Amino acid sequence: MEVDDMIPLRGFLICPKCGKTLSGSASTGRHSKYYYYHCTATCGCRYAAQSINTRFEEEIQKYTPHAGIVDLYRHIVSINYINKNKGKRDDLQHLNNQLATANKELATARHLLVTESIDPSDYRSIKTGLDTKISRFEAQISQLSHDLNNAEVKQLLEKASTTISNLHQLYHDGDVFYKRQIVGAIYPFNLEYSESGFRTARLNEVISTIYSLDAGFQKEKSVQNGAFSILYAREVSSGLPTPLSRLR
Repeated sequence: MEVDDMIPLRGFLICPKCGKTLSGSASTGRHSKYYYYHCTATCGCRYAAQSINTRFEEEIQKYTPHAGIVDLYRHIVSINYINKNKGKRDDLQHLNNQLATANKELATARHLLVTESIDPSDYRSIKTGLDTKISRFEAQISQLSHDLNNAEVKQLLEKASTTISNLHQLYHDGDVFYKRQIVGAIYPFNLEYSESGFRTARLNEVISTIYSLDAGFQKEKSVQNGAFSILYAREVSSGLPTPLSRLR
């Protein structure tokens, strides 16, 4: 669907009168074009696009976190990631121990063969069994190591955090296609617009969590060390959504 630069929210807004999705188009006047978000002709709901676009930028700006909140979020997510993967790290250590034992047994079998303590047929039988074990352990270790790739998680976390920190500016400077990517990422469900503002059933989980952290921090920041300790304990115990690829 082609979307004009002047109506980036086309298809994202819900009509407050009938619940249908608002479209967008231009009306040609004597000297220029006038853009509108509008419902069907029978409904008649219509808003000036420029006014809604301005109000939407103001809406996005309120999700820009204060200094330190994104760092707090990164720290909490990292702690949760470590805690949730403790079992996998234990499994990885156990597999590495089993691999080391299997390699040691294979080395012992070679020594016995060289010293003629066992005959070649026994060695081949032992080696076949150990090779199978070693291959299985190595495959499992490779998979677990990939799952526990902290560097990848940190890279994705950093990318999402940077995006959130500059969300308003990225939207303001982006072309219509990038604007629509941002809107779709922030709002899993469409927005209802009325004169009182925007409403949505649910925000992106990462945005919602950081916004809640920010709101809680601003409310409690007058208590020395209170905000960090209270929020840290609350969010670590409940678990946080990780960013991964939810924000581009």
